[in-house]
Amino acid sequence: MRFTALLACAAVLAAADAVVPADRSQFHIVVLMGQSNMAGTATPILPEYAAPAERVLTLEGTTWRPATSPLERGRGPGMCPGQSFAKHYADLHPGVTVGLVQCARGGRSIKELGKGGTDRDGSPNYDQNLARIRVAMQAGTLKAVLWHQGESDAGDQGYVDRLATYVADLRGDLGTPDVPFIAGEIGRFLSWGTGFNNRLQRAPASIPRSAVVSAEGLGHLGDVVHFSGFSAEIQGARYLDAWLAIAEPQLRPRFGPVLQRVTREMQARDAAWDVLLNGDASEGGERPFAWDGRWTGRGNLACTRDTAESVSPPASLRLASVGGSALGSVSQSLREVAGRSLRITAQARNVGFASVRMTITGIDGSWKQVFDRSLFDAAKATAWTAFTAEVAVPANAVNCRLSLVADGDGQAWFDDIVVERIASPAHAELLANPGMEDGDAVPAGWTATWAGKGKVAAARDTAVRHGGAAALRVSSDGGPASGNVSQALQGTAGKTLTVSGWLRSEGAGASLGLGAFDETWKMLAWEPIGAVGPGAEWTRVEKTFSVPAGAAHVNLGACVDGDGKAWFDDLSVSAP
Repeated sequence: MRFTALLACAAVLAAADAVVPADRSQFHIVVLMGQSNMAGTATPILPEYAAPAERVLTLEGTTWRPATSPLERGRGPGMCPGQSFAKHYADLHPGVTVGLVQCARGGRSIKELGKGGTDRDGSPNYDQNLARIRVAMQAGTLKAVLWHQGESDAGDQGYVDRLATYVADLRGDLGTPDVPFIAGEIGRFLSWGTGFNNRLQRAPASIPRSAVVSAEGLGHLGDVVHFSGFSAEIQGARYLDAWLAIAEPQLRPRFGPVLQRVTREMQARDAAWDVLLNGDASEGGERPFAWDGRWTGRGNLACTRDTAESVSPPASLRLASVGGSALGSVSQSLREVAGRSLRITAQARNVGFASVRMTITGIDGSWKQVFDRSLFDAAKATAWTAFTAEVAVPANAVNCRLSLVADGDGQAWFDDIVVERIASPAHAELLANPGMEDGDAVPAGWTATWAGKGKVAAARDTAVRHGGAAALRVSSDGGPASGNVSQALQGTAGKTLTVSGWLRSEGAGASLGLGAFDETWKMLAWEPIGAVGPGAEWTRVEKTFSVPAGAAHVNLGACVDGDGKAWFDDLSVSAP
């Protein structure tokens, strides 16, 4: 609590190049709250947010400085929709300066962020954020709270009630009962987010002067979790449109054409982003566009766009140590490469560095690193040299980055970097009716049932489904049960199989597993593919493993555990 007290009493300072209006009515405060997408993870960072924004400041500690991405070190590595909101807000309000207060923290639940909640280190999130906002309000007038949170609470059926309590607490503690509160949907590219977004639409009925911003048509940056920079620009403009509808409806018609233009241009750029952006450094100013990831292990490594040295004009990407030996990297996310084979080509040149590597890394859905491959080292490439590498990305590496890593005292150049997906060989589908398209009351092929406790029942559900026409629903029948509905897999003994699918649950746990048995049906192995707890939205699971060579019977089981229902859809079993 000592931090909170000190911050609340601190004087508001301004950096030398930040002009804070003397008139509080001309300094409009916008608070950014929630988790990672609002904290600032969106890439590529658009050029207008890499440079100081005109009449947009951000509060860092107790100091106002011109807003750039990231808004505050340690909060997020990229841009956030609040920056887009502020830029367009300033355009609509000549003479007004916007002050952004970044209170969002990645990976936090609403319980951790709410009143009485604590952070991972035990510090009081809510109290600290309240103190930051009060510091800002000493200099300006609070105009809006922008909220984007929910990935950590997607299965919470009572989320809207929790959010209403949070807003009431915040408004009451700040003494601003009428400040507009704008919430945003989580990405619609999240298969398990549909139920959450549907529930979130009920928030304005419980929270006065609030609105919910749609995520329709927005894309991710490659990790199927965080919005791309292009989509964050659209999202911020949508936040502003929703705010105008509440607070200044007379300005909304003027902003309408801007919103349409931003949406059109940014969606076109999102659609054109295939795997890698700006591999030839043709786009950007002093710094190459899209190479936003930065890591420093030692010293200072600068990344610039070099228009004097390149293989193909107009520029190349240049890494240089500053003030002595350095170890660091620049990187960017790759889109849609999980489970794919890639061919990477590049031109590189090195003067002085002991090592100049291109690497590719990947993490899985739990943020655990599962892939790390060095593609080449251009340490000896004193003249421009062409490099080629091929690599197979694991299917569970859902978030992959291409990095340029330099170690030593020198400078190196990269140009004409191209990442291509190599067509993967077709794998025969070994599962009958994987999308549950065939069948009447029960999906064809899914007729065998087994229960270790209670009774289970199978059904073909056309109302709740992930992909096609229907899903397999496995329910407890007449009370808690533990059992499965299965399908036999022929000719799979001794083979390496990749099994995947989508699971959803209500009131009970759901899991997918593969059992291998001998001639007498004695179990040789049970391989769990993946599981979700009660109340989970659609979740993808996948696993690759080897079936025992002596297996006479191999069954894929869709399992339910508890008193409720489990759904399974878009299943797949394949072998190389």
